[in-house]
Amino acid sequence: MKKMISWNVNGLRAVMGKNFMEVFEQLDADIFCLQETKLQEGQIELDLPGYLQFWSYAEKKGYPGTAVFTRREPLRAVHGLGAPELDTEGRIVALEFPEFWLVNVYTPNAQDGLARIDHRMAWDDAFRDFGKGLESGVMPAGVPVQTDAEGDGHVCVAELPLTG
Repeated sequence: MKKMISWNVNGLRAVMGKNFMEVFEQLDADIFCLQETKLQEGQIELDLPGYLQFWSYAEKKGYPGTAVFTRREPLRAVHGLGAPELDTEGRIVALEFPEFWLVNVYTPNAQDGLARIDHRMAWDDAFRDFGKGLESGVMPAGVPVQTDAEGDGHVCVAELPLTG
């Protein structure tokens, strides 16, 4: 793998009407990780010759969704954390390659006033367990797992005033 791109598109159908395909072709990456596709299954079909497509769709309209487009065929794909109550928003696509795991993630935001803090904390715990599962996975010939996480973590390093 030579080049990987992570891109929060904030609605794939909206950027398709702009210059998504032109930018996609110009970037010419081996792997593209998209966050906030905001699609449900069957809403869009992309013609991406040379790329395999892996989608994690949201069950409800307007919710995040993620996708990975790769020139290399992975050993397997995992969609979601394995926690049904947390996997309805399409927030994770993980691909296993012989030498590493690629995890494309769009982490839930706790929202203004921490309205979804309980959901976020449960999601963080499940994501930590998911990552530990990848670390402890048995790889062919005892090769250690290298994990590359791409995406939007919805985390800040300092509290800053918000203006609206």
